[in-house]
Amino acid sequence: MKGSDSKGIISLSGQNNGFDNTQQWYVLKLDDEVCLVYYCGQLMTWNFEGVLMMSRDGTISDAKMQEMERILWNLNLTINDFCHLNPAKDCPAVSQLFLQA
Repeated sequence: MKGSDSKGIISLSGQNNGFDNTQQWYVLKLDDEVCLVYYCGQLMTWNFEGVLMMSRDGTISDAKMQEMERILWNLNLTINDFCHLNPAKDCPAVSQLFLQA
């Protein structure tokens, strides 16, 4: 895939297994504690979109969570719309990579 970016927006396009793929990633919030991104794209007739909220250490302060909830509310989403992963429990193979670093 090749990409281009402008401040807060990453545009990707290319082919995956011979199929045209385009994606847009929008950074909604980025600071020392959290990164919140919205993404959307298309692969043939499949359209997809989602939101990722990530923290450096797996926790987000109550004040920061309230800020994220306000941003999500503007997208007509709530925190309950997310799946909540605990990397150590839900992705143990990946967690081991981080422990070795």
